[in-house]
Amino acid sequence: MALNPTDGEFIDLDVAVRNTRRYRAQPGATAFKAQFFGKDRINALLNEPGCVGIRIYNSVDALGRKGFVLVGAKADESDLYLEPNQLLATGPACPPCCAPGSPLNE
Repeated sequence: MALNPTDGEFIDLDVAVRNTRRYRAQPGATAFKAQFFGKDRINALLNEPGCVGIRIYNSVDALGRKGFVLVGAKADESDLYLEPNQLLATGPACPPCCAPGSPLNE
């Protein structure tokens, strides 16, 4: 299967709220809800030659904190990790950096 820039599915807020609530209902899930990454960093990944999108890996850092590693992905399903510092991680985590009032965080 080849990846392309239109992969993924847009969903409405009701579906997103149900999905995030379902995740938070799992044991231990509320200790880590989300992570923020700035658009300049994401655009840097997207602007890599051959990049058609971003792959997001679950991770745990050396201190045991959950998070994500973002990497550009090519149409042939390979990751773009050969350039120095082109993997994105350690964005501010929620909690404590959560979106106040967002139904995705209730």
